[in-house]
Amino acid sequence: MQRANAVLKRVRALLRAFRHRDEGVTMIEYALLAILVAMVVAIGAITLGEAVSGEFAKASVCVSTPTECNAELSTGTTTTSTTATGTTTTGGTNPDNGFFDNGNNDNGTFDNGTNDNGSFDTGTNDVANGDNGNSDNGSNDNANNDTANNNVGTGDTGTGNFGNNDTANNNFGTNDNGTGNGSIITSSGDTANNDNANNDTATNDFGTNDNGTNDIGSNTNGTNTR
Repeated sequence: MQRANAVLKRVRALLRAFRHRDEGVTMIEYALLAILVAMVVAIGAITLGEAVSGEFAKASVCVSTPTECNAELSTGTTTTSTTATGTTTTGGTNPDNGFFDNGNNDNGTFDNGTNDNGSFDTGTNDVANGDNGNSDNGSNDNANNDTANNNVGTGDTGTGNFGNNDTANNNFGTNDNGTGNGSIITSSGDTANNDNANNDTATNDFGTNDNGTNDIGSNTNGTNTR
């Protein structure tokens, strides 16, 4: 009986000592607080990272394909602009006035349509620079009937054109009226100097029926012909 009482006293003493010691409780509190802070930081980092990644993705789309950026930025398909500088509206058949328009009769930059008045238009009858279409009035057009410089097409009236019926310098085509015309594919009917074609009436022509000086061809009417 005395031994049992002694054991109970020791158990009570241990329980009393454990109850008064709070080191473990403090450690648990600190651990829970650290876990809570880590969860808040992780959630904030994930949210911020997704937002930043989305903005960078939008910027990448705008740089690589402006038309897709236009589709994301616009709120409608037939919105028009009232400002002089233009907007980022997408087009259809309505005459949109702005930048990055995709439609017909647009007045802006980077338009993809017909009868656009801007730069880098891809369409027909564009009046701008860097157009890819027909009847463009600008520079660096890749089309037919361009009236500008460095055009690649037919019926161009400019400099450095690659096509037919060009009336300018450094044209590569047929019936060019300019200086320094030539082509890997033989051209005809050039009336200029240093032409590499047939029926040239100029100087230093390389072709047939040239009328000039230093012609290399057949039926040349000039000096130092070969």
